[in-house]
Amino acid sequence: MVCGQSAHDVSKAATHQIRRDAKLVRRMLKENPPMATSIEEIIKEVVELPRHQCLALIRLLLDLDRHGKTEEIDAAWGQEIRARVAAIDDGRVEGISYDQFKPEMAARFSRR
Repeated sequence: MVCGQSAHDVSKAATHQIRRDAKLVRRMLKENPPMATSIEEIIKEVVELPRHQCLALIRLLLDLDRHGKTEEIDAAWGQEIRARVAAIDDGRVEGISYDQFKPEMAARFSRR
């Protein structure tokens, strides 16, 4: 947690920031259409972006592929996230540390 904030508050704030950044990216693209650029040049620029801007770009690209289902999907994920955070906050489930999570996931996905 950050400064005594619940996981729900931190998650909600991060989600709002990513949405604001995605809206800013959309507005910037409308006001200043990009010049034709190769995918290699785009990748070089994207890897230099700060994390929050990269996440906003990812969200924008995913939204472009959803064809109007964004609000429906966001609402469903928002409900799922709130339910999971509430389960942790209420003590119904217990989280695990990243140090425990990482090897478990590596073992799970190395079998594929």
